[in-house]
Amino acid sequence: MLLKTIVDTQTTEPALSRQAREHLRDIRAQISAVLDEAKRQGELPTLANCNRLARRFQANLNALRVELHQSDGTDDLTDLADDMACEVEGLRDSS
Repeated sequence: MLLKTIVDTQTTEPALSRQAREHLRDIRAQISAVLDEAKRQGELPTLANCNRLARRFQANLNALRVELHQSDGTDDLTDLADDMACEVEGLRDSS
């Protein structure tokens, strides 16, 4: 809903669009904080860029939302979510 709000209100209601963008930034900051904590606990490599990973994770969540509306069945969506989860699990620091 936030992405739709941003797109639909950029020119007609810029203040609303700005609020939606700020909310998405806040969500991304929260994701980044969780990833930072995971890095501190040794779950992610010390060189991991948590802000970049948070942006990627948020983009994946948004992609899942789009796919939810385009998918013919839950198996495709489940497979995509599993693929994305494997990417996140693959970031785990194995050293």
